[in-house]
Amino acid sequence: MKVQYLALRAAAAVIVPAAGIAAPVFADSPGQIESGTGVYLVKNLTQKIPYAASVKANACDELQYSARLHNPGYGQITNVIASATLGSGSTTTNTSNFNVTWSNGIGSGVSASANVTLNPAQSVSYENGSAELLDVDGNVLKNLPDSIMTNGGTKLGGLNGSTTEYVIFKAKVNCPTPTPPVTPPA
Repeated sequence: MKVQYLALRAAAAVIVPAAGIAAPVFADSPGQIESGTGVYLVKNLTQKIPYAASVKANACDELQYSARLHNPGYGQITNVIASATLGSGSTTTNTSNFNVTWSNGIGSGVSASANVTLNPAQSVSYENGSAELLDVDGNVLKNLPDSIMTNGGTKLGGLNGSTTEYVIFKAKVNCPTPTPPVTPPA
């Protein structure tokens, strides 16, 4: 009986590693970019208001937008293209939209928005040269061209499975030109 028990244990030891090797079958499963709450956020750098879906800002405040690109799948997605827009004109609520598309994997695009409440009505403008692609630890992977603010967007390349990267950029609330003081006639 003891010999049969040992033989079964030995057979189980051989089967367990084989099962462990078989698990990576999913390595070729398609990737995707996660959507949902917290994907696109804005923070007010001037007032030190942390990232949120909506923040308040005053004239001349500097803002920073962040889009999380998280591929929870196993497979790499390719031809990732990101674009952003800022609301146009003078308004009390400026809505920025972020879009990301890719060529392969599950789905083909994700969109999200972030809002800035302005008092009084102001406009928000992108800061040229401020767009960057960051890794999950906040290290700059590359500086992005200003084409991120166009309909065609900016090509980011690929995004490996189980990877998170961030696209960030800055914008500024317009600063009204001060009215020169009126000097009374002499």
